[in-house]
Amino acid sequence: MDNQKLWHQLLGLKSQIDDFSGELSFCYFSENDILINDYPVSTAASGIIISCSSDFQIPAEIPGIKYYGFERIELDPRILADERESHFFKLYLPYCFTNYRARQLERCISIAHFAQSLDGKIATLEGDSRWIGNEENLIHAHRMRALCDGIVVGNNTIRYDQPRLTVRKVEGKNPKRIVIGNSKVDMSSLLASCTDPVLVISNQFSYENKQLEPLLVASVNCKIGSQDVLTALYHKGIRSIYIEGGAKTTSNFLSDKAVDILQLHIAPIVFGSGKQGIVLPDIKTVEESRQFKHFEFFPIGNSVMFVGVL
Repeated sequence: MDNQKLWHQLLGLKSQIDDFSGELSFCYFSENDILINDYPVSTAASGIIISCSSDFQIPAEIPGIKYYGFERIELDPRILADERESHFFKLYLPYCFTNYRARQLERCISIAHFAQSLDGKIATLEGDSRWIGNEENLIHAHRMRALCDGIVVGNNTIRYDQPRLTVRKVEGKNPKRIVIGNSKVDMSSLLASCTDPVLVISNQFSYENKQLEPLLVASVNCKIGSQDVLTALYHKGIRSIYIEGGAKTTSNFLSDKAVDILQLHIAPIVFGSGKQGIVLPDIKTVEESRQFKHFEFFPIGNSVMFVGVL
């Protein structure tokens, strides 16, 4: 199955899982069928079964994937034989279960992503960041947008980058566009790119545009807590978010231990100066550093992407 067809199938699988309200044991999907806790015996050999429970045993005649949450998935050797397909499954399949996992935890799941140089810079001192990431990384970001309920940025990203935050490079629905900030910024690029309202998270709201939807979250010492943001979004029906910047917003979520998965696109360049991607409070020992329960590196065009589960 080529990437386009496989992507279409994964979107269908995610949609079915999002709508499923029971206990998930396994999923079956092929080019013609997507089933939850069931599979068509007569045609099962042409599809793949994803086991989501240790109680379910994958039939030997059907290629299978064992899903252990964000930390790990195991692919049948018959799937691993197709390197392109196995790469696609490992990279995107876990996010088909994001909203299901959020309902189990009763909180919003967060995935953070940005592109950086080898020395951890996301822009020059003048603010230039094009193009640290490559075309493949841009396509990846749009796939992730389609897999998440919302996409989150901070004021500075809106101010300097004027992003559209829509899905344009791949098949999929636009996520809810979410801006975190306490001051007015020009959101004309967001409003022009899509008619859907933009959700603005703040401790006060002074916008008059009806396309801007307020979500008030209390702040402490002028800082909105990232965990409070995840709670507020969950109760608003947003189960998963993709954090695309900027450095301050991503760093705040990491500092508050409010990032579930971190994706770092690492470009083969060195700045030597520039704006740091992650800035966290000082630590004294290595043991105080943020640790990853599981991580992998994925090839993205001429670069690599680090994906770590916190």
